[in-house]
Amino acid sequence: MKFQQYYEDVCELRDAGGTLTATGIVCPYGKFSSVIYGMFKEQFRKGAFDACLAAKPDIVCCVDHDESRLLGRSSNGTLKLTSEPDGLRAVCDFPNTTYAKDLVELLRRKDIRGMSFHFRSIDEEWSKSDDMQVRTISKADIKEVSFVTRPAYPDSTASLRSEYEKIMP
Repeated sequence: MKFQQYYEDVCELRDAGGTLTATGIVCPYGKFSSVIYGMFKEQFRKGAFDACLAAKPDIVCCVDHDESRLLGRSSNGTLKLTSEPDGLRAVCDFPNTTYAKDLVELLRRKDIRGMSFHFRSIDEEWSKSDDMQVRTISKADIKEVSFVTRPAYPDSTASLRSEYEKIMP
């Protein structure tokens, strides 16, 4: 499908009151990150964000951690975060902005395939594996999630939500 037709389909969906939505696993549980600062890897235990999510903080969703490209926030319901068996899942309803439409195109083409997050560790353990330090986080607060070009966790995911893929080629 040509970009112009794709753009018209997106605008038509938006004009019909539809919402463009993307989803992904922000933080996969039990999976290692890439090496951080050339010094260590980290992983999160299942449920590491449960206490934080129960407190209902105002978490934002952005593009590449840039808060000037805000996509949604938990306090108004445009961002939903849930702890699933495989990791922390985000579902974000995108605004009608040019950068959100650009992100939809990048997700459709699979140029962007992962997510990232800003967090504060509350409870962690350090160990050593294969001459590499490993940080295992069992409890953390989350502040922000993003659709990113280079996620620290290669097993994170990002995609358009399935009901909207029908208009995609």
